[in-house]
Amino acid sequence: MVLDAIRLGAAVAVVVGHLSNSPFSTRWPYRLSLSTSAVAVFFVLSGFIIRLTTTVQPVRAQDYAVSRLSRIYSVTLPAVLFSCAVALLLHVAPSTRLGRPVEFDLNTIGRQVLGNLTFTGSIWGLDLPVGFNQVFWSLCYECSYYFFYGVALFARGSVRVISLVALALFVGPPILFPLPLWVFGCVIHDVYQRLRLRRESLSYLTCAFAVVGLLMMVFKHAWRGVMTGATGAAGMTGVVRLLGWTREHHWHLLQRASFHAYGVGVPTGLVMLWLLLLSDRTKLPADFTGEQFVRRVADGTFSLYLFHMPLLMLIAAFVPYNHASSAQKIGVLATVVIISLAIDVPLTRLKRLLRSKLSLWMAPPRGRVNEPIGMAM
Repeated sequence: MVLDAIRLGAAVAVVVGHLSNSPFSTRWPYRLSLSTSAVAVFFVLSGFIIRLTTTVQPVRAQDYAVSRLSRIYSVTLPAVLFSCAVALLLHVAPSTRLGRPVEFDLNTIGRQVLGNLTFTGSIWGLDLPVGFNQVFWSLCYECSYYFFYGVALFARGSVRVISLVALALFVGPPILFPLPLWVFGCVIHDVYQRLRLRRESLSYLTCAFAVVGLLMMVFKHAWRGVMTGATGAAGMTGVVRLLGWTREHHWHLLQRASFHAYGVGVPTGLVMLWLLLLSDRTKLPADFTGEQFVRRVADGTFSLYLFHMPLLMLIAAFVPYNHASSAQKIGVLATVVIISLAIDVPLTRLKRLLRSKLSLWMAPPRGRVNEPIGMAM
């Protein structure tokens, strides 16, 4: 229940951050930082969950591939098509409440669709959203981390090393920068499994909070000095100059290289670990129904993440709500969440269908069985 509550909260934070943008809202302060912070939480949570699913029982390489491919494409492909359809509708619609048509160019859209369906839309500083739907950048990061983990888990010897280096060279610095945050989620899982049976673990973890908090404050202060330089904003050099140069040349090499993600993700991972250990010591009543409700709602967070922007655009374009009314904007938020949960029902069926088809297609030949993780380790 802890993991479900965290991913649900992170998904809602992403939507709230985008809802505060000017096409959808007035009077609310612009809170895009909520969305970027939530993505850092998703990276840590994803590392934890992937590590959990591959260690709870022996898993073969094709099982891992089938699970990831069916999960990703069952939502990504419909979301890409829906985003394109909404962009085209808002481009050709004679008049909308947006006040201006949305740009739609077939050549541009074609490159965006190809980049995001192959999860290469963010490699080496590329920035290929699907039309106005900017959230796909993090999916390219996420799928790269799946590849890294799969290679590290299933490859052996020099093949593993060469493959990891080749993959790192292929994706580039922007995707590599938050990779330790995803790995941190895996580490949190392993630490949790070691501590869950120790009664004193919560006390140790509380002390760890204090130490990590102090170290992060020192590091943040030191990094600020590196970024601004001794002479302040007028004397920015080094990293800041590099960031500016890449943006000026439309390379955006380190556009998302911010330690803010670590400032959010590391404490979140520790809090998640603390809550998991605490939940192990707190027994819920047998008839408690809240857990099932939270899990069912949280299952739709992937759909909510990828579909909320086109849904917000449709509502802003055609629904005459008061952009200054907090109550009505909360109603918009609830509507987007409910529609996304409804969308997730057929997408879950699609995931099961893809999983069955891919399992048959990727099944090893007769007489050859891949070595399970438990034996390979």
